[in-house]
Amino acid sequence: MPEMEVIKDKRKFDLAVEVYPDFIRNRFDVMYGDDFDILKITDDGETVFIPLHAQKKELVCGVALTPLKLRVFDDMIDFLFRAYPTISRIRFWHSVNKYPGMHTKIHWSIDLPASWEEYLAKLPGRVRNEIKRYNKRVTEHFEYEFKYYKVKDLPKEIVSKYFEFKQQTRHRGYTLSEEEYLEKYFVTDAEVLYLNGELAAVNFLSIAGDSAYLENMANDPQYNNCYLGIVLFYRWIERLIGQGFRAFYLGGGDYQYKRHCASRKNIVYTGTVGRYSWARLWQKVLRLAGKR
Repeated sequence: MPEMEVIKDKRKFDLAVEVYPDFIRNRFDVMYGDDFDILKITDDGETVFIPLHAQKKELVCGVALTPLKLRVFDDMIDFLFRAYPTISRIRFWHSVNKYPGMHTKIHWSIDLPASWEEYLAKLPGRVRNEIKRYNKRVTEHFEYEFKYYKVKDLPKEIVSKYFEFKQQTRHRGYTLSEEEYLEKYFVTDAEVLYLNGELAAVNFLSIAGDSAYLENMANDPQYNNCYLGIVLFYRWIERLIGQGFRAFYLGGGDYQYKRHCASRKNIVYTGTVGRYSWARLWQKVLRLAGKR
Protein backbone atom coordinates (compact mmCIF):
# COMPACT_ATOMS: atom_id res chain seq x y z
CA MET A 1 0.00 0.00 0.00
CA PRO A 2 1.32 3.46 -0.83
CA GLU A 3 1.95 5.88 2.03
CA MET A 4 0.23 9.25 1.70
CA GLU A 5 0.38 12.47 3.68
CA VAL A 6 -1.09 15.93 3.18
CA ILE A 7 1.42 18.59 4.22
CA LYS A 8 -0.10 21.94 5.12
CA ASP A 9 2.94 23.36 6.92
CA LYS A 10 5.32 23.88 4.00
CA ARG A 11 8.05 25.00 6.39
CA LYS A 12 8.79 21.31 7.00
CA PHE A 13 10.65 21.22 3.70
CA ASP A 14 13.21 23.08 1.71
CA LEU A 15 10.63 23.46 -1.05
CA ALA A 16 13.06 24.47 -3.77
CA VAL A 17 15.26 21.43 -3.17
CA GLU A 18 12.96 18.72 -1.88
CA VAL A 19 9.55 19.43 -3.38
CA TYR A 20 9.50 21.63 -6.46
CA PRO A 21 11.69 19.39 -8.61
CA ASP A 22 8.91 16.79 -8.34
CA PHE A 23 6.08 19.19 -9.15
CA ILE A 24 4.91 19.14 -12.72
CA ARG A 25 3.88 22.75 -12.36
CA ASN A 26 1.87 23.42 -15.51
CA ARG A 27 0.48 26.81 -14.35
CA PHE A 28 -0.77 25.51 -10.99
CA ASP A 29 1.15 27.97 -8.82
CA VAL A 30 0.59 30.79 -11.29
CA MET A 31 -3.11 30.28 -10.61
CA TYR A 32 -3.03 29.68 -6.87
CA GLY A 33 0.18 31.31 -5.66
CA ASP A 34 1.17 30.02 -2.22
CA ASP A 35 -2.37 28.87 -1.42
CA PHE A 36 -1.74 25.15 -1.81
CA ASP A 37 -1.14 22.04 0.25
CA ILE A 38 1.26 19.27 -0.73
CA LEU A 39 0.33 15.63 -1.17
CA LYS A 40 3.31 13.36 -0.52
CA ILE A 41 3.02 9.84 -1.98
CA THR A 42 5.61 7.14 -1.33
CA ASP A 43 5.25 3.84 -3.16
CA ASP A 44 7.82 1.11 -3.76
CA GLY A 45 10.56 3.37 -2.41
CA GLU A 46 9.74 6.29 -4.74
CA THR A 47 8.26 9.60 -3.60
CA VAL A 48 6.28 12.17 -5.58
CA PHE A 49 4.78 15.48 -4.47
CA ILE A 50 1.51 16.82 -5.89
CA PRO A 51 0.07 20.32 -5.25
CA LEU A 52 -3.50 20.63 -3.98
CA HIS A 53 -5.82 23.62 -3.74
CA ALA A 54 -9.10 23.49 -1.81
CA GLN A 55 -11.81 25.91 -2.94
CA LYS A 56 -15.26 25.65 -1.34
CA LYS A 57 -16.55 22.13 -2.13
CA GLU A 58 -13.87 21.31 -4.68
CA LEU A 59 -10.28 20.13 -4.39
CA VAL A 60 -8.05 20.87 -7.38
CA CYS A 61 -5.35 18.22 -7.76
CA GLY A 62 -2.32 19.34 -9.81
CA VAL A 63 -1.54 15.82 -10.95
CA ALA A 64 -0.68 16.99 -14.48
CA LEU A 65 1.39 14.35 -16.32
CA THR A 66 2.56 12.85 -13.01
CA PRO A 67 3.23 9.13 -13.58
CA LEU A 68 1.19 7.14 -11.06
CA LYS A 69 0.29 3.48 -11.06
CA LEU A 70 -3.42 2.92 -11.51
CA ARG A 71 -3.84 1.39 -8.05
CA VAL A 72 -2.02 4.36 -6.51
CA PHE A 73 -4.30 6.77 -8.37
CA ASP A 74 -7.36 4.95 -7.01
CA ASP A 75 -5.95 4.95 -3.49
CA MET A 76 -5.12 8.66 -3.81
CA ILE A 77 -8.75 9.51 -4.60
CA ASP A 78 -9.97 7.64 -1.52
CA PHE A 79 -7.27 9.23 0.63
CA LEU A 80 -8.07 12.77 -0.51
CA PHE A 81 -11.77 12.40 0.24
CA ARG A 82 -10.83 11.26 3.75
CA ALA A 83 -8.26 14.03 4.20
CA TYR A 84 -10.70 16.74 3.04
CA PRO A 85 -14.06 15.68 4.53
CA THR A 86 -15.94 18.82 3.41
CA ILE A 87 -15.21 18.58 -0.32
CA SER A 88 -17.71 16.94 -2.66
CA ARG A 89 -15.50 16.52 -5.73
CA ILE A 90 -11.89 16.42 -6.92
CA ARG A 91 -10.84 18.12 -10.14
CA PHE A 92 -7.92 16.61 -12.03
CA TRP A 93 -5.88 18.34 -14.73
CA HIS A 94 -4.15 16.38 -17.47
CA SER A 95 -4.00 13.12 -15.55
CA VAL A 96 -2.24 10.21 -17.24
CA ASN A 97 -4.69 7.91 -15.47
CA LYS A 98 -8.06 7.34 -17.10
CA TYR A 99 -11.13 7.53 -14.90
CA PRO A 100 -14.84 7.36 -15.83
CA GLY A 101 -16.34 10.75 -16.57
CA MET A 102 -13.05 12.39 -17.49
CA HIS A 103 -12.50 13.91 -20.93
CA THR A 104 -9.67 12.65 -23.14
CA LYS A 105 -7.32 15.32 -24.46
CA ILE A 106 -3.99 15.68 -26.19
CA HIS A 107 -1.42 17.69 -24.28
CA TRP A 108 1.89 18.55 -25.93
CA SER A 109 5.07 19.23 -23.98
CA ILE A 110 8.78 19.69 -24.63
CA ASP A 111 11.46 18.36 -22.32
CA LEU A 112 14.01 21.15 -22.64
CA PRO A 113 17.66 20.05 -22.95
CA ALA A 114 20.71 21.79 -21.56
CA SER A 115 21.58 23.77 -24.70
CA TRP A 116 19.96 25.30 -27.78
CA GLU A 117 22.33 23.30 -30.00
CA GLU A 118 21.18 20.06 -28.38
CA TYR A 119 17.57 21.05 -28.96
CA LEU A 120 18.16 21.93 -32.62
CA ALA A 121 19.75 18.53 -33.15
CA LYS A 122 16.44 16.91 -32.12
CA LEU A 123 14.44 18.76 -34.78
CA PRO A 124 13.80 17.42 -38.28
CA GLY A 125 16.09 19.02 -40.85
CA ARG A 126 13.07 20.59 -42.55
CA VAL A 127 12.10 22.40 -39.35
CA ARG A 128 15.65 23.68 -38.75
CA ASN A 129 15.66 25.08 -42.29
CA GLU A 130 12.27 26.72 -41.74
CA ILE A 131 13.51 28.43 -38.56
CA LYS A 132 16.45 29.89 -40.50
CA ARG A 133 14.28 30.90 -43.44
CA TYR A 134 11.56 32.58 -41.38
CA ASN A 135 14.10 34.49 -39.29
CA LYS A 136 15.85 35.58 -42.47
CA ARG A 137 12.60 37.00 -43.85
CA VAL A 138 12.29 39.16 -40.76
CA THR A 139 15.89 40.34 -40.49
CA GLU A 140 16.48 41.00 -44.20
CA HIS A 141 13.19 42.55 -45.26
CA PHE A 142 12.15 44.70 -42.30
CA GLU A 143 13.43 47.01 -39.65
CA TYR A 144 12.66 44.79 -36.69
CA GLU A 145 12.68 44.90 -32.91
CA PHE A 146 11.89 42.23 -30.33
CA LYS A 147 10.66 43.40 -26.92
CA TYR A 148 10.20 41.28 -23.80
CA TYR A 149 7.80 42.23 -20.98
CA LYS A 150 6.85 40.95 -17.57
CA VAL A 151 3.09 41.23 -17.27
CA LYS A 152 3.23 44.07 -14.72
CA ASP A 153 5.04 46.20 -17.32
CA LEU A 154 2.99 45.11 -20.33
CA PRO A 155 1.32 48.08 -22.09
CA LYS A 156 -2.43 47.77 -22.42
CA GLU A 157 -2.21 48.59 -26.13
CA ILE A 158 -0.34 45.34 -26.81
CA VAL A 159 -3.21 43.26 -25.42
CA SER A 160 -5.67 45.33 -27.46
CA LYS A 161 -3.66 44.59 -30.60
CA TYR A 162 -3.60 40.91 -29.69
CA PHE A 163 -7.42 40.96 -29.50
CA GLU A 164 -7.53 42.65 -32.89
CA PHE A 165 -5.19 40.09 -34.47
CA LYS A 166 -7.22 37.17 -33.05
CA GLN A 167 -10.42 38.64 -34.46
CA GLN A 168 -8.85 39.06 -37.90
CA THR A 169 -7.10 35.69 -38.09
CA ARG A 170 -9.32 33.37 -36.03
CA HIS A 171 -12.61 35.32 -35.91
CA ARG A 172 -12.37 35.18 -32.14
CA GLY A 173 -13.80 38.11 -30.25
CA TYR A 174 -12.95 38.83 -26.62
CA THR A 175 -15.48 40.44 -24.29
CA LEU A 176 -12.89 40.72 -21.51
CA SER A 177 -10.94 43.86 -20.77
CA GLU A 178 -7.19 43.73 -21.25
CA GLU A 179 -6.62 43.36 -17.51
CA GLU A 180 -9.29 40.67 -17.20
CA TYR A 181 -7.75 38.65 -20.02
CA LEU A 182 -4.28 38.68 -18.47
CA GLU A 183 -5.69 37.66 -15.10
CA LYS A 184 -8.05 34.97 -16.43
CA TYR A 185 -5.40 33.27 -18.55
CA PHE A 186 -2.60 33.72 -16.03
CA VAL A 187 -0.22 35.49 -18.38
CA THR A 188 3.12 36.28 -16.71
CA ASP A 189 5.39 37.12 -19.67
CA ALA A 190 5.14 38.39 -23.22
CA GLU A 191 7.36 38.87 -26.22
CA VAL A 192 6.43 41.28 -28.97
CA LEU A 193 7.81 41.73 -32.48
CA TYR A 194 7.75 45.12 -34.19
CA LEU A 195 8.26 45.42 -37.96
CA ASN A 196 8.98 48.82 -39.46
CA GLY A 197 7.93 50.38 -36.16
CA GLU A 198 4.52 48.69 -35.99
CA LEU A 199 3.43 45.87 -33.68
CA ALA A 200 3.31 42.72 -35.81
CA ALA A 201 3.15 39.69 -33.47
CA VAL A 202 2.55 38.84 -29.80
CA ASN A 203 3.32 35.72 -27.78
CA PHE A 204 1.99 35.20 -24.21
CA LEU A 205 3.37 32.73 -21.65
CA SER A 206 2.67 31.60 -18.10
CA ILE A 207 5.94 30.94 -16.28
CA ALA A 208 6.27 29.22 -12.91
CA GLY A 209 9.47 27.90 -11.39
CA ASP A 210 11.41 25.97 -14.01
CA SER A 211 8.43 25.41 -16.33
CA ALA A 212 6.62 27.53 -18.89
CA TYR A 213 3.18 27.23 -20.46
CA LEU A 214 2.34 28.59 -23.91
CA GLU A 215 -0.81 30.64 -23.35
CA ASN A 216 -1.40 32.03 -26.84
CA MET A 217 0.03 33.94 -29.77
CA ALA A 218 -1.22 36.06 -32.65
CA ASN A 219 0.11 38.12 -35.53
CA ASP A 220 -0.99 40.83 -37.91
CA PRO A 221 -2.56 38.93 -40.86
CA GLN A 222 -0.70 41.06 -43.40
CA TYR A 223 2.43 39.14 -42.32
CA ASN A 224 0.96 35.64 -42.49
CA ASN A 225 3.50 34.55 -45.10
CA CYS A 226 6.32 35.47 -42.70
CA TYR A 227 5.24 32.97 -40.00
CA LEU A 228 5.93 35.43 -37.20
CA GLY A 229 4.27 33.20 -34.61
CA ILE A 230 6.81 30.48 -35.38
CA VAL A 231 9.65 33.01 -35.16
CA LEU A 232 8.53 34.05 -31.67
CA PHE A 233 7.81 30.45 -30.65
CA TYR A 234 11.37 29.27 -31.27
CA ARG A 235 12.83 32.45 -29.80
CA TRP A 236 10.97 31.57 -26.60
CA ILE A 237 12.33 28.03 -26.63
CA GLU A 238 15.87 29.34 -27.04
CA ARG A 239 15.32 31.85 -24.21
CA LEU A 240 13.86 29.21 -21.88
CA ILE A 241 16.73 26.80 -22.51
CA GLY A 242 19.26 29.56 -21.93
CA GLN A 243 17.64 30.35 -18.58
CA GLY A 244 17.67 26.73 -17.42
CA PHE A 245 13.99 25.88 -17.77
CA ARG A 246 13.16 22.17 -17.78
CA ALA A 247 9.76 21.96 -19.47
CA PHE A 248 7.64 23.88 -21.96
CA TYR A 249 3.94 22.96 -21.97
CA LEU A 250 2.10 23.67 -25.22
CA GLY A 251 -1.45 22.74 -24.28
CA GLY A 252 -3.75 20.90 -26.65
CA GLY A 253 -4.72 21.07 -30.30
CA ASP A 254 -3.36 19.06 -33.20
CA TYR A 255 -1.31 21.86 -34.74
CA GLN A 256 1.59 21.12 -37.07
CA TYR A 257 4.05 23.34 -35.22
CA LYS A 258 3.33 21.43 -32.00
CA ARG A 259 3.85 18.07 -33.68
CA HIS A 260 7.22 18.90 -35.21
CA CYS A 261 9.08 20.78 -32.46
CA ALA A 262 10.67 17.77 -30.69
CA SER A 263 7.60 17.60 -28.49
CA ARG A 264 5.96 14.79 -26.60
CA LYS A 265 2.33 13.90 -27.37
CA ASN A 266 0.61 13.05 -24.09
CA ILE A 267 -2.85 11.45 -23.95
CA VAL A 268 -4.35 12.89 -20.79
CA TYR A 269 -7.65 12.98 -18.93
CA THR A 270 -9.30 16.00 -17.35
CA GLY A 271 -12.43 16.19 -15.24
CA THR A 272 -13.95 15.73 -11.81
CA VAL A 273 -14.58 12.75 -9.56
CA GLY A 274 -17.51 13.07 -7.15
CA ARG A 275 -17.42 11.76 -3.60
CA TYR A 276 -20.64 9.79 -4.14
CA SER A 277 -20.50 9.39 -7.92
CA TRP A 278 -21.51 6.18 -9.67
CA ALA A 279 -18.13 6.23 -11.43
CA ARG A 280 -16.28 6.06 -8.15
CA LEU A 281 -18.54 3.28 -6.86
CA TRP A 282 -18.00 1.31 -10.07
CA GLN A 283 -14.23 1.64 -9.73
CA LYS A 284 -14.47 0.16 -6.23
CA VAL A 285 -16.45 -2.77 -7.59
CA LEU A 286 -13.84 -3.39 -10.27
CA ARG A 287 -11.06 -3.24 -7.65
CA LEU A 288 -12.84 -5.79 -5.48
CA ALA A 289 -13.36 -8.02 -8.51
CA GLY A 290 -9.67 -7.76 -9.36
CA LYS A 291 -10.36 -6.18 -12.75
CA ARG A 292 -8.64 -2.87 -12.07
